[in-house]
Amino acid sequence: MHLNSLPIALLKIDMGFVGQMELREENRKLVNAMINLAHNLNLEVVAEGVETAGQLELLRSFGCNQVQGYLISRPLPVEELVTYLRSQAAHAGTSRSG
Repeated sequence: MHLNSLPIALLKIDMGFVGQMELREENRKLVNAMINLAHNLNLEVVAEGVETAGQLELLRSFGCNQVQGYLISRPLPVEELVTYLRSQAAHAGTSRSG
């Protein structure tokens, strides 16, 4: 069986790689390579454990599609998630029109 024949649409990069990107060049290179490989296989990429603006900037520069982590939000119960998403949508609408 070949990797590209598996029924997957998403690659999730573990926080262990993401957390060390700012400090270790090997991690930066590895994360960048994982993102490139995933995109070459037409996969979306989610990076876990994003906690700093520097990590987010690196992931953006590598073309990462999505991020998860405390920089964005802590885990939320459903009710709080709905409130959070509504406030983010309202903020996005305000910043676009203003």
